[in-house]
Amino acid sequence: MKRFAKVAVLGVIVLAMASCAPKKAPSFGLTYEDGVRVMGKVYDEATNKPLNANVVVPIVPLNIKTDADGSYLIRNLPAGKYRAVFSAWGYEPKTVDIVVKDGEITKLDVGLSKIEATVSGVLYDGKTHKPVSGTVEVDPDGMVVTATNGKYTLSLPFGVYMLKARAEKHIFDVKTVVINDAKPKKVNFVLARAAGGESFATKFPVIYFDFDSYRIKNEYKGALDRVADLLKANPGLVVEVAGHASSEGSFEYNAALSLKRALAVRDYLIKKGVSPERLIPRGYSESRVADFNYRISQRKKNRRVEFIVR
Repeated sequence: MKRFAKVAVLGVIVLAMASCAPKKAPSFGLTYEDGVRVMGKVYDEATNKPLNANVVVPIVPLNIKTDADGSYLIRNLPAGKYRAVFSAWGYEPKTVDIVVKDGEITKLDVGLSKIEATVSGVLYDGKTHKPVSGTVEVDPDGMVVTATNGKYTLSLPFGVYMLKARAEKHIFDVKTVVINDAKPKKVNFVLARAAGGESFATKFPVIYFDFDSYRIKNEYKGALDRVADLLKANPGLVVEVAGHASSEGSFEYNAALSLKRALAVRDYLIKKGVSPERLIPRGYSESRVADFNYRISQRKKNRRVEFIVR
């Protein structure tokens, strides 16, 4: 009888030890007793590459970020059913139901698809309001699509883009489009006719600066006033304000100086009533010289701002 009692006690101890044995996760080597309840990876559905993503369980709430390899862990959730939101920059968020069971680790990998939207519209003649054939250029993507009978369609991934519509004997029209979801976007353009088909490029002056300066000289303010009037009279016109420098100093320093010159001219025109989105400032450092940099007279020609019709 005593021997039977000893065997029974030993059996209870073995069962207790078995119930306390760590429960290993399938791939991470972690256990339920470590507090892990849900684990997995977040990846790009098209490429299978891991993503830097957020995992949100709103009801708790928990906000978890994935590791460099796309892996995530959710700890210490009571048994039950939860709704988690997986999201990553430039990807469509995905809502997934998660079931947590006592004594088990839920393994869940989630794939996300990149945000991409269709952009379409019509190019209209500003006078007749009828469709006009032309092209639409995407900046900074570089894509150019044809607008046949005025209609165009293109597909763009997540981001912010400038669309430039062009048509023969018309002034450009520019619109900004933001792609932050997969909903189709409608972007139409109204293109003003160029007066007599004349080129506007010859109507813009070159603005010169003193050495190591981005202050606009008084002698150029009248010319910039005329630029402002020209732009306001032609609302479809967009220009790049291109800043340049001579070769004194480092390339990096001159890059900053040339951009400051472009911004100074842009700010002047904005104060005169020109919309900021129609003025694209860029600094080219010493990379686009107008003359050699050997003589003082040559260097003066390189310290300048030019206007480029876009």
